[in-house]
Amino acid sequence: MTTAPPVTGEPQTAPSSERQEAAPPERAPDKPARAGAQHARDFLAPALFALIAEVRRTQARVSATAGRRNGGANDPEAIHDFRVALRRLRTTLRPARRVFGKRRLREIGAGLRRFAQATGALRDEEVLRETLVALELPPRARAELAAWLVQRARQERVRRRAVVALLTAPDGPDGPSLGTALAHLERRIGRRRHEEIGTLAMAEATAAAAFAGVEELASADPRDVAAMHALRIRFKRLRYSAELFAPALGERSAVVAKSAARMQKRLGELHDVDEALVRVGRSRGFSDTGAAAVHRALLRMRRDAADRAHRDLDEALGRISAALSSR
Repeated sequence: MTTAPPVTGEPQTAPSSERQEAAPPERAPDKPARAGAQHARDFLAPALFALIAEVRRTQARVSATAGRRNGGANDPEAIHDFRVALRRLRTTLRPARRVFGKRRLREIGAGLRRFAQATGALRDEEVLRETLVALELPPRARAELAAWLVQRARQERVRRRAVVALLTAPDGPDGPSLGTALAHLERRIGRRRHEEIGTLAMAEATAAAAFAGVEELASADPRDVAAMHALRIRFKRLRYSAELFAPALGERSAVVAKSAARMQKRLGELHDVDEALVRVGRSRGFSDTGAAAVHRALLRMRRDAADRAHRDLDEALGRISAALSSR
């Protein structure tokens, strides 16, 4: 992973990337040996029910922001927390396919992806504002940016109303409602199935597969925006898998999850700047001088973010590999 030369001066970091992500829903703790000896179905079913409940709770928080004049200001983390809950649920569906049926769970997962994509556009709007406010700009460019952000705020409100409408909509031609999809999943995992997959075996296989996905993209050029975004998603999948199977993996889980979370944060900083570069580049709301100033500041921010990601990547890969290789 090669990067542009570092830029002198203090690194600039988008505030959104500094946030602590919510921990997974709590479940009764198990000793690693006992959890690993469980059938995977007995381990996964309670975890899935807890995740479904968390998706519903965060969905209600997002819906509650719709009628407020200041949008999500009273609950600024609602969209973020909903997306995290949904991502954790979708990640858990991957190993759960072996237990509850590949075809049916794949269909449910595809339906849930529609809600993740829709809320992603709103989340990007929220993060865009925070990323741009963090830039160091000359006064005139700062004034232009402030005026532009006022216009963007209107678009954010439009997107928020659209997201709330989607999350509360009934079944339609585009697919089942979120409530219907979650209800179908609950019925599916409530059925008894005869299987002999152990939790420890599933945990190790799931973590290994997620890490293989990370390694596949780890050498990508950081200038490849799509590859960096995909690598971030794969680190998320690895982190959530490690946290899900923590009772079975024991101490290995904490090492993997911590290292993956760090890289998720680093690549998130990079993604935030890349999104800002695209949106500012398409805008006609700046003078040539103002647009150039914002663009230069974003490039500086991106180089700093790429340097931090490059610095931490090899260490993270080494720690994760060692943890997954140990027993």
